[in-house]
Amino acid sequence: MRTVLWPALLCFMISLPVCAGADTPPSPQGGASPSPQASASPATGVAYDEIRWRAIDTVPLPPGSFSADREQLMRHATPAERYPDVDGNVLGNLGAGSMTTQPQFVALYRYSYYGDWVRVDDLLAQTAAISRPDLGQTIFLNLAMKVYHTVQSPSQPAPMPSPSASPGPSAPPEPDNYRFEISASQGPGMALDGMHATELILDGKLTTVRATPGCIQIQGSMHWVLYQDPDIFNPPATPVNLTAPLAIFKCRFDMQKAGLDQPQTNLVLYMSVTLNMSTDLIKVKPIVTVIERGNVAKLGPADAALFNIPKDFLPQGSVSSVLWSRS
Repeated sequence: MRTVLWPALLCFMISLPVCAGADTPPSPQGGASPSPQASASPATGVAYDEIRWRAIDTVPLPPGSFSADREQLMRHATPAERYPDVDGNVLGNLGAGSMTTQPQFVALYRYSYYGDWVRVDDLLAQTAAISRPDLGQTIFLNLAMKVYHTVQSPSQPAPMPSPSASPGPSAPPEPDNYRFEISASQGPGMALDGMHATELILDGKLTTVRATPGCIQIQGSMHWVLYQDPDIFNPPATPVNLTAPLAIFKCRFDMQKAGLDQPQTNLVLYMSVTLNMSTDLIKVKPIVTVIERGNVAKLGPADAALFNIPKDFLPQGSVSSVLWSRS
């Protein structure tokens, strides 16, 4: 329980999806290339800096701290041969691989989304990773050394066909193990990143209705505070998967009383989550996580070069790049 459930919950709390549409950008070498797969609408993307912070049994960082926190962290930026994951780095780039009792900044990255093209910049190491599904590769840039290397992306598995309908009566569903009850309310909002962000407050309660060896007796609560950009929409809206943290236990959840459908339809500029969880045997101190976002920019066709190899970059390991690094 202590080694599996809590990390899964923590990963869930600091994960937020972002989707964006697309247009038709050029290929990395300047020629024509397929456009990124577009979402429903509109044909734009989005980029933003993101700071992650976590602590135990304390008050969350307040909204509006992004600029000061980013300035403090960027003082420690040092070029390094460390590349981000295009899927996002849960553990982060600030040496916060393990939970401590002290508040700590976990990560500082810049995320850029344009259709199904993704770029993640490690602002501290001055490196970047670019996912280009249309090229079947991931591009890694060392921005300080001006070199790059590419890796073939794993092929995507073909979608599984839908199973045919069973001719006989379906088996009754198994009883639920847990019940989520969530209430939502609107706050007054505040000015963030140059605009008035809307505020959403969520309170969730988890109770056990049928414990099994794999779905143990637990109880807990979660408190979310979200501030969203009213002008940047994430198409399609992706609901928070409240059962994801316990999916590894193959447990069933009663969500009928959740009272929550799609709490995040716009880009989240700030989110704090306070988690309280206990079992019959142990009780952990509240775990607090915060995501701060700023320097938000909308992306369009003119920004396609952001997802290409810069023209003045050399292949990593080439003679020219080695001589340049030694000069």
